[in-house]
Amino acid sequence: MPLYTFKAKDEKGEIVEDVIQAGSKKEVVSSLKSEKYQILSIKALNISKNSLLKGSVSISEKAAFCRFLATMLRAGLPLPEALDIIRQETQNKKLQKILFDLSFNVRKGENLSSVLTNYKSDFDKVFLTMVKAGEESGTLDESFDYLAKQLLGDVGAVAAVVVRRGIATDHVVPTDYFAAKIIPSFFTA
Repeated sequence: MPLYTFKAKDEKGEIVEDVIQAGSKKEVVSSLKSEKYQILSIKALNISKNSLLKGSVSISEKAAFCRFLATMLRAGLPLPEALDIIRQETQNKKLQKILFDLSFNVRKGENLSSVLTNYKSDFDKVFLTMVKAGEESGTLDESFDYLAKQLLGDVGAVAAVVVRRGIATDHVVPTDYFAAKIIPSFFTA
């Protein structure tokens, strides 16, 4: 069933922006009116499975996602809202689509870990296991904090290999900083 984003005013006059699943735009209008919303805009979302396969999510982007999500959860932000904020801030189109799907399905009542299993090409088994453990123990923020640290360690390891082998790359952003600032400090000590 297609997804639609909408912007509407509720009975209190507050602006509401959300996503709704419906068979047609008419069904969206009918559903929103039955909930006494004053409709401002409705747009169909065109997300296909094939479009999710294009592009990739880098280690540093996953680390940033984990770090920001951990911080927002620790601050008491609800999970779907935190996912939406991160989605709005990320530049990676594939990660935006993944975050949209996560937020939408979490709002429907699904566990984050079960939705993430749809993206095994971007999130490995350890990542998925840590998220599930965090959900079950009530320490999701700590799980994402741990994952961020582990992923940032992976970026550092990639940077070290790049520096040792003299490989020039512009794909790992921290590499330049790592090579210019961190590695030399080991040799001057």
